Amino acid sequence: MLDHDRLVHAANDLEPLSQTALKLTRLFANEDWTIDEVIEAVSFDAPLTARILRCANSAAASGVNRVGSIDQAIFRLGSHVVVRMAVGVAIRGTMSVSIPALKAPQGSLWRHDVASAVVTEMIPLVRRKSIPPEAFTASLLHDIGRVIMYENIDEGTMRLVDAARKAGETAVVAERTILGVDHGEIGALIAQSWNLPDCLVHTIRLHEEPDAAPDHKTREICDIVKVSDAGAHQLGFQTGESQETVGYLADSLDRLGLDSEKFDELCVLARERFEEIRNQFE
Repeated sequence: MLDHDRLVHAANDLEPLSQTALKLTRLFANEDWTIDEVIEAVSFDAPLTARILRCANSAAASGVNRVGSIDQAIFRLGSHVVVRMAVGVAIRGTMSVSIPALKAPQGSLWRHDVASAVVTEMIPLVRRKSIPPEAFTASLLHDIGRVIMYENIDEGTMRLVDAARKAGETAVVAERTILGVDHGEIGALIAQSWNLPDCLVHTIRLHEEPDAAPDHKTREICDIVKVSDAGAHQLGFQTGESQETVGYLADSLDRLGLDSEKFDELCVLARERFEEIRNQFE
């Protein structure tokens, strides 16, 4: 088993989110936010402002006239794009590390989480219904606990975790059985140390177990992240573990109003969109 105290210290010591990313994440956790608050949060972050302006003036943004102010750029891109850029840029360095225990080379976990977030963005197009604004951020952050957990696992212990999964255990059950803790728990500790909204803390903790969510909204976001995580695997963005089957997603797909055909449609749309969104963080 892992030294739980050591993991807690490592989680608390992880570099925090930028103040801009934190402000925007908290802002969008409330339903009464205004565009002026978004502009205010972004306007004092020079690197993010430059990135937003560059993105707003790119060919992908389809703007006829170039914009030169942050308020015009935010209106063109949409507030949700600005939030994902702020959070995505803030965590990219942390999530781009190599994780030998997972046989995950540098950048692979980051690409997996971006792919998961892209699948999340496509869900309203297939579902024909909006999703909670926190869902994209939750998809970007759902694997944050893996960085801490699997940096502290030796090869022999990892073989035991793999054996448990091959025997039919889910990822989190295998981790709890062998390690005494799962990556969702560690991720939730990190989210708490960053003072993220409770909804995101609970989602990161329970993203593979939506039925344990404390309320309907959190369960919906957990379902979205679970489906999006599997979608990233379907697209080939794996993090060392085997891909779950669509059958494993049946309850989450059903609650979201999706089925296996719509899941495949999600993956097709996400594949077309992936490079465009990934480039926003680079």
